Amino acid sequence: MGTVVDIAVAVVLIYAVLAILAGRPPLSGPAVAVFAVAEGTALWRAFTSGPGWLLWPAFAAAALWLANLVVGFTVMRRLRRTDPQVLREEVLRTATGAAPPQQLVLGVAPGGALMMQGVRPEGGAILAYGCPMCFVEEVVDTLVGPDAPVVAAYRRTLLGGTNRLFDLHRGVIDGRWHADLRPVRGPQRPYRPPYCPVHAS
Repeated sequence: MGTVVDIAVAVVLIYAVLAILAGRPPLSGPAVAVFAVAEGTALWRAFTSGPGWLLWPAFAAAALWLANLVVGFTVMRRLRRTDPQVLREEVLRTATGAAPPQQLVLGVAPGGALMMQGVRPEGGAILAYGCPMCFVEEVVDTLVGPDAPVVAAYRRTLLGGTNRLFDLHRGVIDGRWHADLRPVRGPQRPYRPPYCPVHAS
C-alpha cells in the first residue's frame, strides 16, 4: 500500500512541476489543496518509513512554487492602482497621439492586474474598480472597431480556461489599429472576477 501512495504522490508532484514550468501553476482552491497534501505526504514519507527519493519531487515542486509566488508578488508591488477612466484615456492618448507606437499589448494576469506593453514603463497597472477584462475589451473595441471578432475569440479562449493577450499593431499603409491574440508567457489561467456578469463564469 505504501508503494502505491508513494507513486501517486510522486505523480502529483511531478505534474505540479510540469504545470509550473508550462506557466500553469496550481492556483485554484482544490488544486492548491491537492498540491499541499501531496507535498506534506511526500515529506512525511521521505523522513519516516518511505523512500528517500520522494524528497526530490517534493523539493523541486516547493522551490518552483515559492519562486512563482515571489515573482508574482514582486511584479504586483511595482504596479500602481489607477482609476479605469484615467487609465483608458492614457492608453488611448498613447495610441492616437502625434507619435503613436507601432504595437501595444494588453491583457489580464491571473491575479487581475493589467499587463500593458507600450503604455507604461512598469508594464501594467491595477484597476481601482471594475473588471480588467472588460477594460481591455473596451480599449480594443475603441481602437480596432466595435464588435471586433478578436474580442469574441478572446472570450472563447477564456471560457476554455486559457488566457490570451491582445496584440495591437498599426497598419503600415493606413496607420489603423489591428488586433490579434497571442499566448501569455507565464501562468495562463484566466482571471475570474466574481463581480463581472460577463467574465465571472
